[in-house]
Amino acid sequence: MKPRLLGIGCLLLLGTALSSCDGIPGVTYSARPGPPAKPGTGQIPSLGLGLQDHIESVDFTVEGDSALHLVWRVRYGDEVWFLANRQTWYRRGDLKNKTWSDPHLFSRRTGEPRIVSLGSTLHIVVSNNLRHFVSSDGGAKWEEKLPLLPQHLGIAQGIDVASDSASLYVAYVASDSSRDSLVSESPRSVWVTRWMEGEKTSTAWIQSIGEKTPWATPKLRLGKDGMDLFYTANELKRITKTNTEVTGWLFHSSSRDKAKTWMNPDSSGFPGGIFEFEAAIAGNERSAFRERQGLRCMRWQGGAWSSSDWVAQPKTDPLSNYERVSSINAATRGDKGQLVWIGTRYQRSDQTLLNPLAWIPWVSDPGWENNDVLAAPFSKVTRGADKLRPARLTQDLSYAEFVRARAGKARVYVVWSGRSRVGKRIDSANQSPEIFYTTLPLE
Repeated sequence: MKPRLLGIGCLLLLGTALSSCDGIPGVTYSARPGPPAKPGTGQIPSLGLGLQDHIESVDFTVEGDSALHLVWRVRYGDEVWFLANRQTWYRRGDLKNKTWSDPHLFSRRTGEPRIVSLGSTLHIVVSNNLRHFVSSDGGAKWEEKLPLLPQHLGIAQGIDVASDSASLYVAYVASDSSRDSLVSESPRSVWVTRWMEGEKTSTAWIQSIGEKTPWATPKLRLGKDGMDLFYTANELKRITKTNTEVTGWLFHSSSRDKAKTWMNPDSSGFPGGIFEFEAAIAGNERSAFRERQGLRCMRWQGGAWSSSDWVAQPKTDPLSNYERVSSINAATRGDKGQLVWIGTRYQRSDQTLLNPLAWIPWVSDPGWENNDVLAAPFSKVTRGADKLRPARLTQDLSYAEFVRARAGKARVYVVWSGRSRVGKRIDSANQSPEIFYTTLPLE
């Protein structure tokens, strides 16, 4: 064998060996340098989950800046998505004394749980058929009410909940079975259901999205003069026999009579689709955020959405993958708050010079499983600060699966599910899923 070929072969063998290393001392790795994690993160008592389990979604509400009411959904094991065993749980935490109630099992059926306070009561709504649970004693006992989903509607997808002084509101996407035909499936529409104690539940139709695909959940935002609803749908168009294009449509409607009637929605199209998005109203400004090879921000200006600006400057390493973003949350009160999201901005990867095979997708994947919960003051986010450096809420080599943020009277509360440490694989560090929480200032 010629010396040159021998050298190349040795390099390939070295790269293959390094691609199988997982945290071996002395082996170097590449990653964008990240700031130290913000101190003050708490963790609720262990949930006793296994390495193959996942906490898919989390929601919470805070009572008087002292009691945290938490709901979450667990997927047990790595079964196929629709065959997986799922359970919904609730737990109450005393933030001052750092004590927690025993976990309460709500449901063994699938569905995303959401929780909201309404006066002196707590309400949990679970997607699919909008099962409705109510507690009048701070979460000690729960009573199941009638489902909030009208009988003529199909499965409720991607729900959002909100409340004012007297009513509970649920926004969702569902098909109308009363319009079923023998030749086609009924189109999906966006709906808002209003519930009041002692009164008949009412449901308003907002818009049909037809054959478009609603990837992200609707966003229902209540303000001083009414409520605003944001929702998205992706439309696939065939250009040629082999080429297609995806357009993501962002819709907005509003109601000024407690969800009885709604304005005709305005809409804007974005190339590439909308798969992760968030919307917020801070002061008099309307903003939307989406994942597009990083995190981007759009602002409502003069009757249309502005072009997408970077929230934080994306990765600049030409050999690195683009930053993946999920669980975007805007927690605002007035014109202040925090934007929180999960991103791979500081993801560790095997050093490319020593691992030439790592960048061939069918041979190896250089990226580790770590990611971070990131946050930025809302007052800075909407200024088009593309050089903004977000705060890091998680430790190096940890992992977040889902995050939720809520604005209180004096601070922003952040709760996320994840693992305290991972490696090349999500179970490399033998850490099971847990739930973490922290607070941020209103800025």
